[in-house]
Amino acid sequence: MIKAINMETITYQLTIKKDYASAILEELRLNDAIEFMPESVPQWQINETLKRLKKMKENPSTMMDSDTFFNSIDDDAR
Repeated sequence: MIKAINMETITYQLTIKKDYASAILEELRLNDAIEFMPESVPQWQINETLKRLKKMKENPSTMMDSDTFFNSIDDDAR
């Protein structure tokens, strides 16, 4: 007699270190044992971050240290 097990959904974020692990995951996906979830960071946010990083690399003098940044936020809130 086979008893059904109540499976809850568990989500993991993975770093795949070996090619064979990627192949195993793909086989599990094809057998509907796992589901790959979409990127958790919205694409517009990724694009904006890359754009800002490029500007900072091109002109490092535009960068602001964290203390100045957080003080400016505090000033805006007043």
